Amino acid sequence: MSVGCALTLTALLAACAPRPTAPTRDAPSASLAGRYWGRWSDTPPETRVVVWIGGDATRFRGAWDLPPWHGEFDGARVGEQLSVRWQQEGVVAVHVHTERALTWTVRPDGTLTGVDGDAGVMALVPAREGEARLRPGLWMSRWTGLPPGLAVDTVLTRDADGRWRAAYRYQGREGSFVGEARGDDLAIRWREVSAQDSVSEGRGLLRRSRTGYDGTYGLGDAVTGAGRWSIEALQIAQNE
Repeated sequence: MSVGCALTLTALLAACAPRPTAPTRDAPSASLAGRYWGRWSDTPPETRVVVWIGGDATRFRGAWDLPPWHGEFDGARVGEQLSVRWQQEGVVAVHVHTERALTWTVRPDGTLTGVDGDAGVMALVPAREGEARLRPGLWMSRWTGLPPGLAVDTVLTRDADGRWRAAYRYQGREGSFVGEARGDDLAIRWREVSAQDSVSEGRGLLRRSRTGYDGTYGLGDAVTGAGRWSIEALQIAQNE
């Protein structure tokens, strides 16, 4: 073999040899984008607010509405935590613009948690679309007359005879319903008692939807006429 051929073969082998790779960072965390159920110091007791988040794995923006407030936030991942700039502004003159810096942690189940700037724990639980199967646990109820974007904590249980029972509290009122599953439908008889001991009763028919159950309800023996009612399962995090 000539000297020229030997040099050419050596160069070719060197070019094909595996090269050490530079150390790489861990893969970016999953995107936070989606719909959440939020609770913080401004949220009325026993309720949660719909929060929308958009963005990618490193930067994100969000918004929510709870009259008389409109809120927006933006943030970025800083190590294992989220650095958040939270802003809210009143839609009436007596409420002013406020802004505060927050630090959130992402739990393994996707819940975003942190300490509210005023008091208490702030938690945003991911909405689980597609989990429409009836099961005991915490559900979110919305009905005609509630402020837009607000839902009420509702505990769902099942009797030994297969009937479903729900209970909730909102603004001094205590409500409940007994439900009977009929295929993909849930026929309910509801009852609500106000702080003044006045009682309202009626029926409803909820049909399976993309996020849970949704349908109409009425007063007395009517299943329509009063408005719409929906329930959606909530997967709550441990120690929220």
